Amino acid sequence: MKKLIKDLKVACTSFYTFKITFVFFFFCMFILFTVHVEAVEMKAGTAKAVITPPDQKAYKLTGSGLIPEGFNKDIYARALTLNDGTNRLVIITYDLNCLDVATPILRKLCRDELGIDQSYLILMSTHNHNGPIQIIPGNFSYGRWLAIRLFDLIKEAIANEQGPAQIFFGFGHGYFVRSSGNAPTDYEIQLLKVMRGNQPVAMLFNQPTHPIQLEGNKIGPGHPGFAMDEVERRVPGVLAMYADACGGNQFLTLPGITD
Repeated sequence: MKKLIKDLKVACTSFYTFKITFVFFFFCMFILFTVHVEAVEMKAGTAKAVITPPDQKAYKLTGSGLIPEGFNKDIYARALTLNDGTNRLVIITYDLNCLDVATPILRKLCRDELGIDQSYLILMSTHNHNGPIQIIPGNFSYGRWLAIRLFDLIKEAIANEQGPAQIFFGFGHGYFVRSSGNAPTDYEIQLLKVMRGNQPVAMLFNQPTHPIQLEGNKIGPGHPGFAMDEVERRVPGVLAMYADACGGNQFLTLPGITD
């Protein structure tokens, strides 16, 4: 685990995240809720899909509030399912600032068609500003399209479930963030790792810092998207997942980043 955290910090010198402690808490509650007389086999499934709008210039971006001028890089959603044979936990991350319109639609689909209660459906954004903003009426059609896209992604992850899977949790520190004002700086990076044997299946990580957007007024994932790409490059076969932490007043201090 120490080596994994070291590799993670080296590979992702531009991460910012949300506190995955609560994800770990929900996972523990998920396990403890189910009482078994005999040992069970945990299964895990993953899936990844592009959620770039089909019509890239039809929806306003979060950061600028304007129609995008072009396209820099696809934005993605990623799904992880954990199934102990009685309950199934679903974790989804997406390269957006929020979900909003898609949330109630997705919850209803999961409940009615998959038997998954909303308490077992964890939805987390990367806080990306260069994707469609979800709180203006002009973008609601994208939100409805997105709900179906995410539902299909969950079904794909379920179809990919295999076991036995093991869950690991760890943390380290990335001292390349600063906080504004007089607030203390939180340097912690947290990681939830899912393994099948010696093969990492998924790595869900965070760090509290506001995203860095280098795409201008174009669609793109911001630095978390590139961080996930790097993790997947360095750990073949793994699904990298990132979710934003409590970093609204924190920013990266990487070379060339001044604001």
